[in-house]
Amino acid sequence: MIKEIDGIVVSCRDFKESSKLIDILTDEGIISLIAKGCKNLKNQNRLIDILTYAKFNFVHQTKMQPNQNEKHRLNPNLKHR
Repeated sequence: MIKEIDGIVVSCRDFKESSKLIDILTDEGIISLIAKGCKNLKNQNRLIDILTYAKFNFVHQTKMQPNQNEKHRLNPNLKHR
């Protein structure tokens, strides 16, 4: 699900080679996001820095939940102790 928020960047840390981990102050509180590729010169997000006010679009991901319809089968060749 794609979300859009307004906020101010309150902290910015390097993350891997070309990304940054940013904390954004919003109406809902502080949100941490990964800005992928923002340290590349050709990326339009390279201007993200502390005290930047902007609209941020991001994909909200949750942990994968197992499929409820999936049945777990036991291997009939296993010997249970």
